[in-house]
Amino acid sequence: MSRRCHVATLMTRLRIEALYRKPTASKPAPGHKIYPYLLRGLTIDRPNPVWAMDIKYGKMTVGSTTWPPLSMG
Repeated sequence: MSRRCHVATLMTRLRIEALYRKPTASKPAPGHKIYPYLLRGLTIDRPNPVWAMDIKYGKMTVGSTTWPPLSMG
């Protein structure tokens, strides 16, 4: 148990935290619009018919940055 407490203390001092989903990660904000799933019933039978874009925000010591990964399905 002392190792876990020591690691937690060091992480607090260095102001770092573990990267994992928090308990409230999938809860929508109040008043947030729910968009319909547009691919339901669509048969994907050839390469590249569907593309997706997701933006991730990363905290930095000063400000923040974004990473726009593009995934092709």
